[in-house]
Amino acid sequence: MAIYDNEISRYIESRVNQQQQQQQQQQQQQQQQQKQQQDDTLEVGLLIGQSLNESTIFLSVIPSPEPVNEDGSGSARVHSSKDIDDTWIAEHSRQISRMLYGGINIVGAYLIVPNVAAIKDTDLQRLVASIRATSLLNRKFLTSRLKHMHVLVHLKSTKQYILKTFDLSTTTIDSKPSQTNDIKFTNNVSSQFNRLTLQTPLSLQFNLKESPKDRRSLLNDIQELIGAHLYTILQSSLFLVNGQIQSNSTKLTDLKDTSIVDLLQQSSGVIEVGPSSNAKSHVMVGDGIMQYTSYTLKTDTLSQALENLLADIINSFHARVDLLLDCSDDQDPSTPKQSIVLPRRASIQWDQTIDMCDYLLEEEGYSECQQRIEELTQIEFSKQRVFGDKLPLWMHSIEKTPNDPTNLGMPLTTNLPDIHPPKKQLPPKQLQQQQQQQQQQQSSNKLVLIVIPVVILLLAIIYKLQ
Repeated sequence: MAIYDNEISRYIESRVNQQQQQQQQQQQQQQQQQKQQQDDTLEVGLLIGQSLNESTIFLSVIPSPEPVNEDGSGSARVHSSKDIDDTWIAEHSRQISRMLYGGINIVGAYLIVPNVAAIKDTDLQRLVASIRATSLLNRKFLTSRLKHMHVLVHLKSTKQYILKTFDLSTTTIDSKPSQTNDIKFTNNVSSQFNRLTLQTPLSLQFNLKESPKDRRSLLNDIQELIGAHLYTILQSSLFLVNGQIQSNSTKLTDLKDTSIVDLLQQSSGVIEVGPSSNAKSHVMVGDGIMQYTSYTLKTDTLSQALENLLADIINSFHARVDLLLDCSDDQDPSTPKQSIVLPRRASIQWDQTIDMCDYLLEEEGYSECQQRIEELTQIEFSKQRVFGDKLPLWMHSIEKTPNDPTNLGMPLTTNLPDIHPPKKQLPPKQLQQQQQQQQQQQSSNKLVLIVIPVVILLLAIIYKLQ
């Protein structure tokens, strides 16, 4: 029989307690270190809004993905403004700019920082200058609108907001920004916007000076022609708003919240881009019904709303060709085709009244679209299985091409409610009577179409006999 002294159990139990206390202290230290690291890091993202004249409306923010380390091991921590990789943020802005409809732009950046010592104005100016240069690439018509770029800073130490505005119309890199500390947030700002929508089979014929050697060269030539000519061509076009020719000075408050726009085109429906006199090659771009949208403050005029719609058309063509360039192979030796099928545009739920968009390549489905949007915007959509020609709930509409196997005779598949009021439904008996009347009318019309030629023939015979 063995005998155990209580001292043994007391010692073991005390050691266990010591170890547990040490583990708890280590866990607390790790948590404090993690919290301190989080408090010391910066969050950087894009500031979305609408700039017009000297005023700017800020609508939303989109966080930028954290850059990875050079060796690919996790995310690179940003502790001060000098650590911000402006090239990484600019690339994110390039991809987000594709997703914004006309009138909505990237107007700067936002930062969440531990304290004011973590930021320097020269670093912030370099950041927004890089974003602006990316936004203006092939979009020179936005130069006057993006003359000022903004940085919204939130200080975690004081919970204070600061807005810094940089005038980038000059090339001075060390110009001091204007600063605003009195910032007030307002609910439902997006409800103050008017929406114009245009659905049209817009086809473009690009006249090329040289025959491109490969597909990538062709796409680059098309991008240059879009930037050089398309805006000027569309400026001279005639637009109908809600079926009528409206004065450009019409206040948007006098129109519906959502107005339908029609573009009057040439009889051929094809717009030539680039001079045709010395063109050695031609390529057709655009197939099927395309959708375009603009958002403009209701206090503005129709002229500005149509200007935003033109910007959306230009930006959409740039975005589609840009996507094809991203997917093209530099070593692709294939001969360019005389026509190009563009990615389809889908309207995506974003704000209560403002949508964003994405583009689907021929081989892509809704799941690829959802994954891309979630990665770029960190917006999470509910997982949903989609059957047949139905759309996921987070997608309001998508363009259909004539060659699309899911196209059931509809130019645009949509989840949006019908803009026109629904027709009044008749009771079953009245509906049956109406259908019978329609059938009788159709029969009468057919009879008239048969009788008229017979009568004309008889009159001709009588005339000859005389």
